[in-house]
Amino acid sequence: MSDNPKTGSEPQIIKANKKRHIGRNIGIIIGAVILVSIIASALSGGSSTSSSTARTSAPTGNPKSSSTTAGPATTASLAGIGTKVYDGDFAFVLNNVNCGAAAAAAVNNDGFGENVPAGAQECLVSMTVTNDKSQAQTFFDSNQYAYDAQNRQFSADTTGSIYLQGDQDATQVNPGVTINAVVPFQIPQNDAIVKLELHDSGFSNGVAVSLK
Repeated sequence: MSDNPKTGSEPQIIKANKKRHIGRNIGIIIGAVILVSIIASALSGGSSTSSSTARTSAPTGNPKSSSTTAGPATTASLAGIGTKVYDGDFAFVLNNVNCGAAAAAAVNNDGFGENVPAGAQECLVSMTVTNDKSQAQTFFDSNQYAYDAQNRQFSADTTGSIYLQGDQDATQVNPGVTINAVVPFQIPQNDAIVKLELHDSGFSNGVAVSLK
């Protein structure tokens, strides 16, 4: 009885197939490991670049804050009395500031005006306001602010403006026209104004003038 030639070769074929499967699986695993490594490296590099860019582009400070922050720390670098300063349509020149009994008498207007509250004093700020632009703008006392040495902000005494002779509150100023304005403020009795913030409107940035 003759031998079947296929019987002896079957185990060898199975073994060869197993070797090929194992080799292919190992190749797939190695390829997957390499791919994962490449992706991880790319992500790590992108994150590092992003972080570095953020650090480089981040601002080191607010350049505007030092010029607009009110208070005595900045008054040394500000314009003073008699110096022309600008905001919007207006050029301002601060002339003087008078506080005390004479200022209180001016807003009281011979007993028919405003009485200054106890513990407060009236201050009158005299300035010239020129419209140096090409369209009319209205000057308002209420757009002007005063500051003391503690950086406290004081609004204008608009009630006192009603009784104050020579005040120019709510005056429309045409181009090229200059007015002499007197703006009243009420501040604590033992306090003093160290800085003014002048505005051509309620929406302007304002310009600061030092009284020191």
